[in-house]
Amino acid sequence: MVSCSVVIVKNESNIGSEIRVFLSPAEHDECTRKQGKLMWEIKIVKTVAINLLTSIDPS
Repeated sequence: MVSCSVVIVKNESNIGSEIRVFLSPAEHDECTRKQGKLMWEIKIVKTVAINLLTSIDPS
């Protein structure tokens, strides 16, 4: 199983930060697939929540 984590490193001037991701091509593909699946699941939950909220009778 691939861990899709990010390493945050301070830059030389200590202002802000850089994000460096250390992944092999295979790990990158796996993380991209997982991210796509997660975004799809979030979209479904969001759609269901909106449908529930709009179906409530305000009276």
